[in-house]
Amino acid sequence: MDATNYPDSEAIKIAIERFRNFLNSTWPALTEILKEHDWDDDAYFLEDWLDENWNLLVGRQLLGQGNILQPFAVATNEINKGNYSYRLESKGDRKLFVSLGSGEGTFKIAPPFDKIKVVSQSGVSEVVPWASLQFELKKIP
Repeated sequence: MDATNYPDSEAIKIAIERFRNFLNSTWPALTEILKEHDWDDDAYFLEDWLDENWNLLVGRQLLGQGNILQPFAVATNEINKGNYSYRLESKGDRKLFVSLGSGEGTFKIAPPFDKIKVVSQSGVSEVVPWASLQFELKKIP
């Protein structure tokens, strides 16, 4: 995939909106599973679940099979981990997508997934309304 074939910001926005809808609709069932989960044996279950669904529902929709989009990160220190070939940046200020969540003051990975955490190139993170940003895909060299 070359830069001329990248999905535009509207296609990215639609993919993220569909992922938000998926999270909002499945979260009640996931909450029940998490209550019974053996966290001692599998501490990263939630991060893995979020990232796998992110890869299938957003990454594969935007990039096709075989291309790896940056992970859906629970914490900002996770954004540079992994072996991915593309990342989402906000248009203009080049902030990196980290995750969807909610909350005023304190960001949490929880419904209604109406906020988005982004981190600047200098490492400063902020939480903004998800709909306020336009994203573009960038190939990681």
